[in-house]
Amino acid sequence: HGTQPAGLHGIDIDEQAANQSRQRLQKAGASLIDIRGGDALAAEPLLPLGTFDAVLANPPYVSIRELARRHTTDYIRALRQRFQTARGNFDLYVLFIERCLAWLRPGGRCGLIVPNKWATLDYARPCRELLAKQTTIDQVVDLSAHRVFREASVYPHLLVFTKRIVSQR
Repeated sequence: HGTQPAGLHGIDIDEQAANQSRQRLQKAGASLIDIRGGDALAAEPLLPLGTFDAVLANPPYVSIRELARRHTTDYIRALRQRFQTARGNFDLYVLFIERCLAWLRPGGRCGLIVPNKWATLDYARPCRELLAKQTTIDQVVDLSAHRVFREASVYPHLLVFTKRIVSQR
């Protein structure tokens, strides 16, 4: 759609994971594959904003405390300036929800697997407000009864939403 060619596009901060995904997709016969390593939350988005029909993501579940151990205060300050959802003691996945929404074209759909905390915790309020303002929530599936991730102690939700088409008057 728009300036983005049809195909599969992806980003993973782990270069090896990006390479493995690219190879598996090629082996499966997929064409027009653009899977790259990099920071999906970079100041200059690695993929063009507002151009995708669909976005699927499994964002990292990283708390602000863990983020502070792995990154500099300048990096965290930059995230707070760049993302309106980076408020309070945020978890990294709320920023991914915001970035995924930005990648969608109006009318595009997004599916994410995120911790159920997005729905209730105070730090996620700006994220919920953004979703309420710019999307229609199509479905929330509670996967708490299932052991989706063996090594993670989270209760995940599948969150599916459609970016609203804003009418121009």
